[in-house]
Amino acid sequence: MLIGERRLKVMELLEEKGNVVVSELSSLLSVTEETIRRDLGGLEKEGLLKRTYGGAIPINKISLELPFKARRIEYREEKRAIGKVAAGLIEDGDALMFDASTTVLEVVKQIGAKKRLTVITNSLAVILELIDRPEITLISTGGVFHSRSFSYVGPLAEKGIRNYHVDKLFLGAKGITIAGPTDSYEAEVQLKRAMVESAKETIFVVDSSKFNKIVLVNIIPLEVINKVITDKGIPSEYKKLFSERGIEVIIAS
Repeated sequence: MLIGERRLKVMELLEEKGNVVVSELSSLLSVTEETIRRDLGGLEKEGLLKRTYGGAIPINKISLELPFKARRIEYREEKRAIGKVAAGLIEDGDALMFDASTTVLEVVKQIGAKKRLTVITNSLAVILELIDRPEITLISTGGVFHSRSFSYVGPLAEKGIRNYHVDKLFLGAKGITIAGPTDSYEAEVQLKRAMVESAKETIFVVDSSKFNKIVLVNIIPLEVINKVITDKGIPSEYKKLFSERGIEVIIAS
């Protein structure tokens, strides 16, 4: 089990039970108690739990990964504005990749009458949005279906992604820090990394509520991103940081 998968399991157990014990985690995850202590220490540094004698307790009751349908209604107007601006960057004849984030879905909804597009995605929501568009060549990655993210993940999905090279990738995340975008589901993160490797240009779409939000797994370093499209609530320190890293920032209004 990868370190990210193990720590995600710890957080899932913490959310379910309200507390975790080092000895029980060690037995359940088949690793040493010292490994579990390091995991708890790392999660505490990320602000995800509070260590106690012999275990840990949650800092708050916020779910680690909200279901897709619940996330769609958060910051809806900001996401729509971001989606409209992002869709304006798509050109006739583009080959595109879309991940399974809710903000990226708003980009897809506003593609409009662009011609000769090829779309590769692991998102069932994106597939359903474009399924009646015969002028768009629509390619699904396949893979194992993950109901909470409404997406396909796993080795088959990654293999599908690596078969293609695209002009633009539209990428979302559940959080972003100065180290880069973060997400909660290890398998989804692995797929996003494969997408970045397959794209000439990575366009990160994110509403301002995600800044300074730490989730479990880092996706990619900031330097990999070419453009960030967000709303006017972006913290000023991030505007400066992106400028220093040569990342174009577009504010959707």
